[in-house]
Amino acid sequence: MRRYCAQSPAGQDAGYSGLLASEITDLRIHGVDTAFIQDAKSLGYNFTPQQSIDLRIHGLDGSYLRRLRDSGLKNLSASEITNLRTHGVD
Repeated sequence: MRRYCAQSPAGQDAGYSGLLASEITDLRIHGVDTAFIQDAKSLGYNFTPQQSIDLRIHGLDGSYLRRLRDSGLKNLSASEITNLRTHGVD
């Protein structure tokens, strides 16, 4: 498969490069934008494109990540964050 240079809202400016066109499409479809990725990075997270998609599918955004941090929950994996949300931790 041919790789494209990501020029989408969640592309190179957010730290993703060399994405497949299908990956760029998936990011856009699921609402992963530059703001989400930059918010996550500013909070110490470095999610993969797929992890970012999974988080957005569960309705997570930068403000949720910030609330977790402010509550003392830091250095969580993407799956731990998703599990917290799934189990009603808001």
